[in-house]
Amino acid sequence: MKKPCMAFAFLLIFAGLELAASPVVAFIGGEAVTRDELQYWEKRLRVTDLVAHQNTAASRQFRRHKVLMGLFRKHGLIEDASHASLLRQQRAENGRRKRAKADDRVVYGPVFLHTDAYLDYLTSRLEAELMRVLQKQWPLPTEVELRNLHERYRVDFRKPDELHIEVITIAANTIGINHRQMIFGDMRPISEGETEEAFFQAVQVIKEGQLTVLEEAVDETTLIYCSKRTGGEYRHLDDVRPQLSFMHFEQVYAAFLQGLLDDKTGSGA
Repeated sequence: MKKPCMAFAFLLIFAGLELAASPVVAFIGGEAVTRDELQYWEKRLRVTDLVAHQNTAASRQFRRHKVLMGLFRKHGLIEDASHASLLRQQRAENGRRKRAKADDRVVYGPVFLHTDAYLDYLTSRLEAELMRVLQKQWPLPTEVELRNLHERYRVDFRKPDELHIEVITIAANTIGINHRQMIFGDMRPISEGETEEAFFQAVQVIKEGQLTVLEEAVDETTLIYCSKRTGGEYRHLDDVRPQLSFMHFEQVYAAFLQGLLDDKTGSGA
């Protein structure tokens, strides 16, 4: 029988040292918390005794991370949810980005991701995948639930108002001081660079028959006049059924996740 090569033996010794150097100090949501992991999160969140103080904002953020990692693992989105494994994945991702940059391939985001940024990036991507998985597994909302959502959020599904807007530009020398005060009132002039944003803000609130200032420059003033405004109709339930279904799922998912966060002993579903 062949003897194990020195490289393989060294790998086993190194792995043993890595495990020994980071003992498990707690369990959250059924997931082990190592000493190195706890020290990382306490440094990141600028707190001490993170596990002991369970009702602080920092402890809830850390608990959410552990609960999500457990869910990712249980639903096959990640093989190993341990902190050591996440750091290995970070190194692999940074290596991939570095090679892509060297080969003149597109790299989205920075070439090097620090641990905080990588964990945020990984969590965001995996949670989106988790939501897609759960949405397929969980039952669809009932017709009553959809109708209730449609009634509650009907304003969000209202069609935009129909507006007839006229843009008026007046040279400064054609408006006397008294007329300027009468037209503009106490409205604040809008500086250059704000015009486009100001226009969209103005049309959201302008009423039929109203004249308002869009921009006032040294040599001219721009106004908008609304000659007609017709209120938009509310979209029928059948027209927004997919949006309502996803809204229902988001609410169920939020309640599901909150339940796991509130359960200090459970390991999730």
